[in-house]
Amino acid sequence: MTRNIIAVILGLLVLTGCQGDNQMGKPELRIAAASSLTGVMKQIETDFESQTDIQLTMNFGSSGTLAQQIEQGAPSDIYISASEYWMKEASDNGMMDEKSIASVMANRLVLAVNDSSDIVLKKLTTDAVSQIAIGDPKSVPAGMYAKQALESLGLWKDIQGKLVYGKNAQQVAAYVESGNVDTGFVYQSDMIKSNKLRAADEVNKDHHTAIIYPAGIVKESKQKEAAEEFLQYIHSEEAKQTIKEFGFEQ
Repeated sequence: MTRNIIAVILGLLVLTGCQGDNQMGKPELRIAAASSLTGVMKQIETDFESQTDIQLTMNFGSSGTLAQQIEQGAPSDIYISASEYWMKEASDNGMMDEKSIASVMANRLVLAVNDSSDIVLKKLTTDAVSQIAIGDPKSVPAGMYAKQALESLGLWKDIQGKLVYGKNAQQVAAYVESGNVDTGFVYQSDMIKSNKLRAADEVNKDHHTAIIYPAGIVKESKQKEAAEEFLQYIHSEEAKQTIKEFGFEQ
């Protein structure tokens, strides 16, 4: 009897040890991604993990904030920016493996409302609009694109007193959804994941730099092989279909 009990205990210890080895041996890939990618990246995370033994950990934020975090030593393996500007900043500062950087998707900028109002771009300077939400142009690409467009249209100086700044693209969308502002500049992809937002006017892409999402491997990553595998997946036909379903373009 005693021998049987000892055998069972030893067996459980072996199983526990094996499970620990499997868990410890599973590569963890830390991805710093623009907040506008939250929905699509969570789906890609689910799909990728179901096909590999790699565990993904997501860190969402404004592209500028993420770049600063990486520069300050925040552990990251892959950086996906909502603008080529912030990826170039990260690369120029020696933080990225330049050969790994490539565009993974694109987007469009729209003027959004949460009701049936007839607000359009040319009405932003009128009394019909009192508050306009945009991302902080200093760190939020959506805000940078919005500022470029407003300057190109000759509206920027006249709406300064109406601007409400968001810390990332998701916060701007939330401001518009809640009705705390009359309108705001968000991405086309935000229309897909919200049943409260309506595109009141589309911003002509000629009025701002192209909205490109580049991805690349952080130079200090200790998981280069896993990172390369993930980048291969995000360029796959399966991932491209997911990207399209979430309102992004190729």
